[in-house]
Amino acid sequence: MNTRDFLGRVLGDTGHYCVFGLAPGGTKRIQKFYSSIDAALDSARASDANGLNAYFALATFEQDDRRPKDNAKQMRSLFLDLDCGPEKPFADQSEALAGLRGFCKELGLPKPLIVNSGRGLHVYWALKEPLTAAEWLPLAQGLKRACAANGFEADPDVTADAARILRVPGTHNYKSDTPIQVEVLAGGKAEAVAPEAFKTALNGYA
Repeated sequence: MNTRDFLGRVLGDTGHYCVFGLAPGGTKRIQKFYSSIDAALDSARASDANGLNAYFALATFEQDDRRPKDNAKQMRSLFLDLDCGPEKPFADQSEALAGLRGFCKELGLPKPLIVNSGRGLHVYWALKEPLTAAEWLPLAQGLKRACAANGFEADPDVTADAARILRVPGTHNYKSDTPIQVEVLAGGKAEAVAPEAFKTALNGYA
């Protein structure tokens, strides 16, 4: 799956798209808004070419000058951040993948998109149609509670955060001396999920 297809599956149809570039060590931060996914992707690629960590916002936004939750317009995915490595919840990506498979089986969740973030994993369930931030939040909170109740250690600060940014596939993680490719690992053929089906799967955690 190429990056354009990926972004088209997990982002809303209307509103402003946000790209955030971060220099290693946080010495430089650039946040910009765009009216199309293609323009946002071009910006992310330019940031990557200049040695910046490139992130995209999971929401689209009403106004094109700020990224707080109250400016979020549409959401089109549910997502998890699985941290891997020494002193992290998962020793490595293999352990995180095994935990994810067990979690999905326990809840009857469909196959997700999985992105290698360079160290950990980002997990996405694309939705069949965009939701408003208010419609999305109960589903995201249910997913967060389901993780906690089942001992699945996804980053709790990420799952229900409508202003969240995550790494752009096709760019690089510059936290290491040798940049690591950010790429879609699995789920390219995973079908988008109806919000009601996800709500049913999370019954009891809402």
